[in-house]
This record gives sequence, structure tokens and C-alpha cells, in this order.
Amino acid sequence: SGPNDSGMSRVHIMNAIGLVMMALFIYLYFVLYPRLKQAVSAESWPEGAKNLDRIRMIVTTNLILGIVTIIVAQAGRYW
Repeated sequence: SGPNDSGMSRVHIMNAIGLVMMALFIYLYFVLYPRLKQAVSAESWPEGAKNLDRIRMIVTTNLILGIVTIIVAQAGRYW
């Protein structure tokens, strides 16, 4: 219950969000992107579109998580 407690929880929240963002990117880069490249090479456009939609969702999720991280970093001192 000291003055640094909320600061430490803020750091832990930001670290957790960062780990989730990294995991999402690793999945995107090592799983979805090779599938997309393979589908485009094979000219399997529906399969490529499906993978591209998943990539877009992950990029959007990472963007939102990044914005949440910034909000936690800046607004956390007022908690």
C-alpha cells in the first residue's frame, strides 16, 4: 500500500500487454504469413484472402493493444 504500488501494477500491465502483442506477432509472422505466401504462389485467392483477413485482425488487435498500453502508461499515474 505504498506510493509505488500503482506504479508497479502499471508496469506489470504494460509488460503483460507487450507479451500478448509479441505472441500475436510471432503467430502472424511464423504461421499466417507463410500460409499467405503459399496461397498467393499457388494462386489460391480464397485461401489467401482468408489468411489476409486473419492478419488484418491481428494487426488491428495489436494496434488497439498498443493504444491501451499508451493509455495505461500515461493515465496510470492518476489511479
